[in-house]
Parts: sequence; structure tokens; C-alpha cells
Amino acid sequence: MYTKPNWMLVVSSLYLVSSMETKAKNFTDLTAWKEAHKLALTTYTASVLFPKK
Repeated sequence: MYTKPNWMLVVSSLYLVSSMETKAKNFTDLTAWKEAHKLALTTYTASVLFPKK
């Protein structure tokens, strides 16, 4: 007996498979690392303005 596919299930399954294929290959691919790196660079740039000892 043939039943129509549940399209929401099909779409969500495809989304899960496609998101699993985009795993980070390196720690620099992680969003958290990118944001932390931007913060570090901004901090270093701002610290140039601090007085020397």
C-alpha cells in the first residue's frame, strides 16, 4: 500500500543530513573561535593606546 510522503519529515531529514556534512574540519572553522579571535584582536589593538610602564 502506497502512502504519500510526509513532506515535513522529508525536508527535516534532508536538513539534518546536509548539516551533518558541514562539520568543522579545523577549530578555526568554529563560530565561537572566530568570535573569540575577533575579540582578542580588538583587545590587542585597543591596548596599543594604553600608557607604557
